[in-house]
Amino acid sequence: MDATAPAARAAAQSKAETLVYRHSLTTRITHWLTVIAFVILVMSGLQIFNASPNLDASDKSDPHRRVLAIMGGNDAAGRPVGVTQLFGWTIPTTHLLGYGDDGMGGENFRAFPAWLTWPGYQALADGRRWHLFFAWVMVFGGIAYLVAGFRRKDLQLLILRPEDLPKLLPMQLRESTDRASRRTAIRAAVAFPADAGADRLRADARHPRAQHRLHQQHAFDAFRMVSAREGRGCRNMRRRIFIATGTAAALAGCARITNALSENAAIHKSLGAAEALNHVLIGTHGRARTYRDSDVDRNFRVNGFDTPSDSRYRYLVRGNFASYKLIVDGAVERPQALTLHELRAMRTYSEATRHDCVEGWSAIGKWAGVPLAAVLALARPTPKARFVVFHCFDRSPEGDPYYESLDLAQGAHPQTVLALDLNGSKLDRDHGAPVRLRVPTQLGYKSAKWVYRLQLAESLHPIFGGAGGYWEDNGYEWYAGI
Repeated sequence: MDATAPAARAAAQSKAETLVYRHSLTTRITHWLTVIAFVILVMSGLQIFNASPNLDASDKSDPHRRVLAIMGGNDAAGRPVGVTQLFGWTIPTTHLLGYGDDGMGGENFRAFPAWLTWPGYQALADGRRWHLFFAWVMVFGGIAYLVAGFRRKDLQLLILRPEDLPKLLPMQLRESTDRASRRTAIRAAVAFPADAGADRLRADARHPRAQHRLHQQHAFDAFRMVSAREGRGCRNMRRRIFIATGTAAALAGCARITNALSENAAIHKSLGAAEALNHVLIGTHGRARTYRDSDVDRNFRVNGFDTPSDSRYRYLVRGNFASYKLIVDGAVERPQALTLHELRAMRTYSEATRHDCVEGWSAIGKWAGVPLAAVLALARPTPKARFVVFHCFDRSPEGDPYYESLDLAQGAHPQTVLALDLNGSKLDRDHGAPVRLRVPTQLGYKSAKWVYRLQLAESLHPIFGGAGGYWEDNGYEWYAGI
């Protein structure tokens, strides 16, 4: 008989007993990708929420139905403070919410501190890019996890079958009994050696040193219980200190890390990949929700750049826009110069829709005007035309002209209109008179005001900053579908 056989069998048995089941590499990778994506989604979401830190129990911004508001200001002594209002209760939150770390080495008025947002400094456009990109990371990670689970037949084991239902209650009872039995066995195993020693000492109490040894055993029992409690307490305390210290260190350096990543040109460009996916997913086919006249905000909020004050616009205002003409040119077969009277004769659209600002507030207005598709049909875009660019009278504080753009598919949407009226009256100057764009299927910055020219173009790159709009040139996404 081979003498090495028992040893080999013993080694094999030992090896078999130490096998530990681990999830597949795909499962582990997608798990940690999901964790990272979730953290970035939360932090970038707080960055976005910083722009308008209010929650209202309404379909639009309504201070009378406000549930949560985070704000900052100065107290009676002129000191900066932060406060949080929750269901009408005002809570001082200085240095945490409303006024805190600005990510630039100081403190400022902002809803959430820099160490809670991604990136740390205040940048709505960057926060949106990170948020939209990692939303897709979570989606694709979840799909990869499900595919890997089905291939390994792990997920099938989690599916509850009809024949499993009668086993659920007995299974729960059996697990409860097993847990109780295990606790009893552990207690008995721990207590047996010491108790057995104590019993022997009591049986031999007639010996001269027995009583002294019995006292020693009682002291040992007490010391054992106290040491166990203190050991558990010390371990828990050390664990808490480690977790608190690690968390504090991570949060302290988080703003610097997120700022550096957001300022990296290659990373910034990669984050833009999510925009194409959003365009494919949301597209331009659905219609924006419409509202009743009773839902309309009669004092529709004014936002954006100041009303134009240059000589050209002032001249049009003095003449009540009688000399205004909308120019339609570029890659078209029949350039147009449409007067305001001609545009009003083409007016066929009237709907109450919601304006959703990228900053987080919203308002409902009833808009009337000309479908953009009707105007483009008059000009007959050439086969090379892919985009329509909207040139506007207003300029940024730095003097840069405001412009926007849509592709022809977005321009053909039935709710994309050149608005002439708001809430039953002609547009006033502050709301974009005489003509403004309305795109209720996208965020508010796409609805350009004070439009005077439509340029059909094959490409957006040669026009101003080349990204397709003033805000797009400053980091916001070109397709802003909602």
